[in-house]
Amino acid sequence: MNEKKLLKEVIDNSIIEWFKLTSNQELNKVRENLQVIKSNLPLFEKSIDFDGELRKTETQFGAIQTVADIKFLVSKPEMSLETMMLGDMSKLMENMFSNMFNSFNKGVNSVLNIKTILDEKIGLEEPFDQIDPKDIEYLCFVELKKIHEKLKELISSDANDCENVYSEYEQMVNSTDLDFIMQKNEMIQRYYLKLKPNHVMENMMIGGTDEMQKEILAFQNVVNITGEIELFIKLFKIIKAKI
Repeated sequence: MNEKKLLKEVIDNSIIEWFKLTSNQELNKVRENLQVIKSNLPLFEKSIDFDGELRKTETQFGAIQTVADIKFLVSKPEMSLETMMLGDMSKLMENMFSNMFNSFNKGVNSVLNIKTILDEKIGLEEPFDQIDPKDIEYLCFVELKKIHEKLKELISSDANDCENVYSEYEQMVNSTDLDFIMQKNEMIQRYYLKLKPNHVMENMMIGGTDEMQKEILAFQNVVNITGEIELFIKLFKIIKAKI
């Protein structure tokens, strides 16, 4: 007698597939960024083996077999600049490179919470064929809304940002079309990555240090949250395709 497939198996397989996809995309993004660094800072490149560090990270990502492997890999604590500077040049190189993946690791760590939610509300040991797919979709949307709320708080804290992107945000949170939500999230992300830095630079020129730090921190937080939304939607779509 064949054992019935459990929800845990479906979710774990979805997460592994999702991580393989998104980690490859992140590696490509970092690879592109490294090309810019290498072309602009040729002397820096001679002291740091960027390609070797990239291959090392690529090997770590490629070795992932289980959700536990993913959690272990992305749970490394973020290092402060002071900590990064400790040790010799090879250690500094390793720390600097590792920090390039901080935003991705944080996003992955947060998105993995959906597995805990599904276990609490439905039960991962439940037979998959006895679960209503709409229950899974509902819980995924509830979790997505929680991430949206974090973004709302950040956007609303700046009057200029609110004026420029809040309408996109409202359209995003009022939709259940994952492709549309992704599109609106990308528009918000583009605003912060391409337009917001100009505003930050202006304030750096005319404002004080405290104001500059607030601007940079707020900017980084929004970029992290929009990245988290992007990661969550990609996992949601994979789960949805399997149910």
